[in-house]
Amino acid sequence: MVAKNTASSAPTLPATGDQTDAARELTRLVALMARLRDPEHGCPWDREQTHETIAPYAIEEAYEVLDAIQKQDWQAFPDELGDLLLQVVYQARLAEEEGHFDFATVARLITEKMIRRHPHVTFGPEVLGTQADAAALASEQTTSAAMPGQWEQLKEKERQKLSAPGQ
Repeated sequence: MVAKNTASSAPTLPATGDQTDAARELTRLVALMARLRDPEHGCPWDREQTHETIAPYAIEEAYEVLDAIQKQDWQAFPDELGDLLLQVVYQARLAEEEGHFDFATVARLITEKMIRRHPHVTFGPEVLGTQADAAALASEQTTSAAMPGQWEQLKEKERQKLSAPGQ
């Protein structure tokens, strides 16, 4: 559970066994990928891969996740999610080796994006940009039916901010 926090820019996340386990396992996966790509001690096949050569696997794994969901195959589902997560970690590792960004950047960016796009859950005007924006969203009934429209409004604000001169 994420605690509401309107006084700072980061939510307060309680430390639970599940979160500790997830963080440990994700750290192991990132370290494993670094080892597989190691020039001296890694796997020859993994070392040869590029963004382009492994990109098709991301699509394939996404379809396998979809298949497990549609079949409600709860035994296969976590394995398929893991295969898809591996593709994200793999692409991030390649980008890190090229000096572009690392997995921590990917995780930070999606976390920040989700916080921005859920101001009704975690934050108020300091995330939305202005008091007027916060008031406009706060005045709307926050229902699951209203969320897609609010999500799109927030995405558009992000696009405008990114395309503004000097950004």
